[in-house]
Formats: sequence, C-alpha cells, structure tokens
Amino acid sequence: MRLRLAFGISTAMNPDILVIDEIFAAGDESFLKKAERRMSNLIAQSSILVFASHAIELLERFCTKAIWIDGGEIRELGPIKDVYAHYASEQ
Repeated sequence: MRLRLAFGISTAMNPDILVIDEIFAAGDESFLKKAERRMSNLIAQSSILVFASHAIELLERFCTKAIWIDGGEIRELGPIKDVYAHYASEQ
C-alpha cells in the first residue's frame, strides 16, 4: 500500500524534467500495468526524461539516447542499442 501511495503522490504533477530510477521494479501485475500506463502519460507530457535503468526493453521504449556513466565519467553517448551493447560486453 505504501508503494501505491508513494507512486500516486509522485506522479500527481506534470514536470518539465522527469527523473526516474527503476520505477517499474515492484508491485503486483495489475499495479505494474496501471503504473506503466500512468508513467507513459507522464513521460509524454514531460520535455526531458532522465531514466536510470538496466532494463534495455524499458530504455528502448521510453528513450531515444543513452549515456553510459561509469565511476562518475561518461563512457559513451549515443543510440541506446549501441551504448547498451558496449556496456553489456564489459559486464
């Protein structure tokens, strides 16, 4: 219930810059579907999205570019598939 309340409160506004860190990580299937729809609408209304995640399918769905940051340094900036492929090859 706390997760649902926190999610509801945090998505009750329309920010110009939206920062998300692994938002789709917890909850039952019904909640996750509702949360994803709500987040999709919120993302569509935002001018800029900063999405920190390791979930390539979510990154590809919501983002157009990726920045790989390692130890506080930018390792790569570019198309998601390219950056993720280089990241995954080093893990």
